[in-house]
Amino acid sequence: IDAFPEASIKIWGPSWDRRCNDKRVLSKWTRRAPEGNDFAKILRSSRVNLNVTDHTNGPGANMRFFEIPMAGGLQLARYCGEMADEFQHGKHVLYYRSLNEAIKITRDVLHGSIDEKSIRAEGHDLVQREHTYQARARTLLAGL
Repeated sequence: IDAFPEASIKIWGPSWDRRCNDKRVLSKWTRRAPEGNDFAKILRSSRVNLNVTDHTNGPGANMRFFEIPMAGGLQLARYCGEMADEFQHGKHVLYYRSLNEAIKITRDVLHGSIDEKSIRAEGHDLVQREHTYQARARTLLAGL
């Protein structure tokens, strides 16, 4: 938030008030967790969607990893080694390894030096093709 005072930053979802004491962060927070079409619209219309993984799923991927590109959003995610071969940095997703790198990549997106339209499209196409429940079911059934 400090790095982007000019940006319209929004934080969605429950529990932030239990995990965060920073009033600047909480001032950007909407308690309601968006669902369905509202959720997809938020992901699609945001310039950058920060996917912060925590100890419950790190270092692996969480559901946001698939939901963001499926909705047509641009995803900035903590580097995920188990997904890096499939979801390639700069093609399907943007990865960061440190706070400074996340800030730099976000600045690059906001200043137009990253082809976000292509990354959004490639990420969406990959998830649509390979990572739907139907695609997973076909893979499982083919192995029987």
